[in-house]
Amino acid sequence: MSNPILSPSQSHPLPPRPLNGNTLTSIAALDSMSSTSTPVQTASKTRGGFELDDEDDHDVTFEDVQDDDVYDTIPAEVNGSAPNGNQDALDRPSKSPTQENGMTPVPAQATDSPANVPSSVVSNIAQTHSAVTNGQAPADQSSPADILSVLPKSRLAHDVVGMLEDRIKDDPRGDSAAWLELIEEYKSRNKDDQVRRTYERYLDVFPLAAEQWCAFLRWEEAADRKWHMEQIFKKALISVPSVELFAIYVNYVRRRHSMQTGDTSQAYKNIHQTFEFALKSVGMDKDSGSLWQDYINFLRTGPGTVGGSGWQDSQKMDALREAYGKALSVPTSAIQSLWKEYDAFETGINKINGRKMMQERSPDYMTARTAYTQLQNITRKIIRTSQPRLPPALGYAGDLEYQQQVSLWREWLQWEKDDPLELKEDKLDSYLDRVIFIYKQALMALQFWPEMWYEAAEFCLLNDREDTGLGLLNQGFAANPESVLLAFKLADRLESTTTNDSTNDPGAKLRMKTVREPYDKVLDALYDIQKKTEARMQGEIQSLEASTQNGQATGDEEINASNVAEKKAALDAQITAIKDSNQVHLDALSNLISHVWVALMRATRRVQGKGLPNEKGPSGFRTIFNEARKRGQLTPEFYVETAHIEWNCYRDATGTRILERGVKLYPNDSLLPLEYIKHLISKDDLTNARAVFETTVGRFTSSNNALLLAKSKDLFMFFHDYESKYGELPQVVRLESRIRELFPEDPELKQFSARYRTPGFDPMSAHPIVSATQRLPKTTSHASIEVNNVVNSPIQKVIDHITNTNSPKRPLPLDDDDDDGRPQKIARGNSPFMGTQVRKIPQPSVPARPPAPAPLPPAILHLLSILPKSSAYTDIRFDAVAIQKLIREKHLPPPTSVSAARPPPTPQVAAPTWPPQYSQGPPPPMVPPPQGYVPQGTPTSQYAAGMFASLRF
Repeated sequence: MSNPILSPSQSHPLPPRPLNGNTLTSIAALDSMSSTSTPVQTASKTRGGFELDDEDDHDVTFEDVQDDDVYDTIPAEVNGSAPNGNQDALDRPSKSPTQENGMTPVPAQATDSPANVPSSVVSNIAQTHSAVTNGQAPADQSSPADILSVLPKSRLAHDVVGMLEDRIKDDPRGDSAAWLELIEEYKSRNKDDQVRRTYERYLDVFPLAAEQWCAFLRWEEAADRKWHMEQIFKKALISVPSVELFAIYVNYVRRRHSMQTGDTSQAYKNIHQTFEFALKSVGMDKDSGSLWQDYINFLRTGPGTVGGSGWQDSQKMDALREAYGKALSVPTSAIQSLWKEYDAFETGINKINGRKMMQERSPDYMTARTAYTQLQNITRKIIRTSQPRLPPALGYAGDLEYQQQVSLWREWLQWEKDDPLELKEDKLDSYLDRVIFIYKQALMALQFWPEMWYEAAEFCLLNDREDTGLGLLNQGFAANPESVLLAFKLADRLESTTTNDSTNDPGAKLRMKTVREPYDKVLDALYDIQKKTEARMQGEIQSLEASTQNGQATGDEEINASNVAEKKAALDAQITAIKDSNQVHLDALSNLISHVWVALMRATRRVQGKGLPNEKGPSGFRTIFNEARKRGQLTPEFYVETAHIEWNCYRDATGTRILERGVKLYPNDSLLPLEYIKHLISKDDLTNARAVFETTVGRFTSSNNALLLAKSKDLFMFFHDYESKYGELPQVVRLESRIRELFPEDPELKQFSARYRTPGFDPMSAHPIVSATQRLPKTTSHASIEVNNVVNSPIQKVIDHITNTNSPKRPLPLDDDDDDGRPQKIARGNSPFMGTQVRKIPQPSVPARPPAPAPLPPAILHLLSILPKSSAYTDIRFDAVAIQKLIREKHLPPPTSVSAARPPPTPQVAAPTWPPQYSQGPPPPMVPPPQGYVPQGTPTSQYAAGMFASLRF
């Protein structure tokens, strides 16, 4: 759901559209402004919310226009006639939506001379007058008095307070720096009342700004104004879950209730209750470790002795043990220091029982410590600020950073909802409190993001926290009054929780008054944004004109007709650019306003229906139609939806008349005639449907306007689809011929197939299989099966790494291919001085290429084709490249050194016997080898020399 731009700080300033139809009523007043006379305005003739034609002789003044609408002029039963049928209250020449609404605003009182009126105002009025006479729909309804009332005033240079107040008035939510500068300005002037009043105004706009609540308290505390501090605590502690704020509150209570003098028992009780209230409110915060430590230290100072045998001693130890148990189950920054303190506490009392107690607390502590580590990783990039800012418009500065913060907060919330602390089964209330607390923390930073308010309220409502959810809805809607999302959710909640009481509330008027409150508030906010946007646009145009005039007054260049015309053309181009750039914003506002009126109309129909039968004039949901037309800023969708309600809910012919009137009000729109044609076809009124089609497309195609021609294509496509299904073939052929002439870029086959196409299938694009030869498997090679993902294959990575290695060693030459990419050596003959015989240079022979490998069998190809791609495998991969690199770069010692370093195996010798037995006499005596003899086969390297260095014969 789109959100309007609320502030210039959300994007570059977008100026609004020019003045239009509503200023026509005061054009005469602008021409005859006088300080001594008041202009007189003649009211238009209106009846039933419409202006009467000239032939109607009933004069109606502006004061006589009542809160009725078109339904007064429509009979109960109206036959669906052709647009050229009998003329009645709805069948007359087309008027603009402003004329249709019957508005005749009172002209603005003259406050200045005509010379001071910007030329852009008069030119815009002339342009609007031309647009209205051409049947176009002007978009705004702001009179010159409304524009002048919101334009910024000129201030003197030394009027710092006045300029800051103007900035705040113009943009109270976007320009938060102006608030803080104004507070500091009042502080420097020692105006305490103004400082306090400005703080209160600021905190009304930013009720969750914990940083400024704390600054406000410290400022009051510095002057020792205790009563004012208590008033601030009453407002802040209920809705602002800030650890810093509650720490100030605890310190204030400890200061007021001394433990040294007076009734120390009552003081201890008050401080103890304050700590419990603070820990219940913010004790689940990950930054609340210091507050838990202060609480435990406070309990240590209470009556009793740790390790004693008295009842006060036991009471104190039980309180400390309970406090440690709660603190160790919360993931905070002080979790490890608290565990060490608890270890010393338990073992100091009794080592045996202490170990047992430690084992019981250990699971909660380990869970909390692990959760805190995860929290640190999740919240590392989150900006936990309580100074919210408006979300930047998409495509402008800061939009990506803001969306990133929203995503990070949602990630934290999802982590809490996944219940990492395992509280959902045994401690459901604690689980819900933690999730709601994180939602409130997110809302402190994202106060102006309605989706976060909606999600928080929805979570509470789905988990039986009705009061909390409804409170969040109201608080979020108060912070974002222009949010259509929150307004609809709140209205839906009010409607679903109330019922009609025909006895005490006939007609459900009281119930409807309650249900429509959110709709009225969001409508007021959107109309206010529209008025401010137009004022900003007018201010920019005035500033541009003033700068141009000043440049002409100070310029030294020669003034002639060409220069004047050139500068005027440049000025007009800049003004047009300003208006065009703002058109998107105002169109979005008009769409929002129209859809809110439609939603209000639907809700009124559900609650009141068509009203009581005996009520005079329009009643029920029909009154909303009249109210919407009076306030303006409507789009064609509003008339379409109103007609649908009339026809689909009550089968009332009024719906037909509303669509017919909408077509005349918006002659250049394609939605209304298309819906009108569909409506007439649903009523079996094909004759009038064809008439509306021919009239509309004839008007669109006859004008040399490419935009209107493009709009007519939707009408042609719908009617071609209808004629193809239910019409005659000659009509379809003629219609296709017209489409080809108007849209030659469309393929003829596409147009022909549209005759037989259904939403789920196009028979023209289907090709049935008539032979088994159409389904032969592909005979492509194995390497081409996965062309796009070759790089992801581990085997291919190994091959690429081997062929493209950066090793300094020369690659191994291939036996069957000498062309390895290296430059070839060129053989040359002997020197001519060596003889007269010339040596013939041998030509290198090119070896024959090996034959291509045989294709794989069809079964193997089929198996390879149905295997998933390598990118589908997301588990741990065996990195063959890294293994190959490790093996290649590993320098292993030679085998001889390994065998030399290894000790020789000990032979298995049988137990000697004495004296030794010789089978053939004693052994021959050993003859020593000659000097310098080396055994054959022994390596002569340095390793071998070292091995035999110790041998001496």
